[in-house]
This record gives sequence, C-alpha cells and structure tokens, in this order.
Amino acid sequence: MDPYDEIARVAYELWEQSGRIDGRDIENWLEAERIVKESYELKRRKEEKTEEKKKPDKLVKKGLRTQKRKKSR
Repeated sequence: MDPYDEIARVAYELWEQSGRIDGRDIENWLEAERIVKESYELKRRKEEKTEEKKKPDKLVKKGLRTQKRKKSR
C-alpha cells in the first residue's frame, strides 16, 4: 500500500474513533503519520533480524575451516 494512502486510512480511523470530531484533521494526520512510520520501522527491523539469521557467522565458519585443516594434517 502507498504510504500516503495508508496514512489517510489511519487518520480516518482515528477520526472515527474520536467520535468524528471536526477540526482535528491535522492532529489526526500527524498521529497517523507517526503510527505508520513506526510500523514501517518495526517491519524494517524485523526484516534486518531475519537477514542476520540467514547470514552464517564468519567466526564460526572460520573456526570450522581451521578445524578441518588441523584434522587433515
């Protein structure tokens, strides 16, 4: 979903949840921006952690190579 559309959707939901009070459009929009940005940041962090788990640990990998060399001698 486009970030602008997502912010608009969240702002509308905030407006409805507050009892459809007029004159709070800017406050609702800014709160929606904060919520959407936070969700994107959490998603990005989660993806980074997933990528880190997929990468082999260089030290462990290096240790395995060293052990193999010692055994073959």
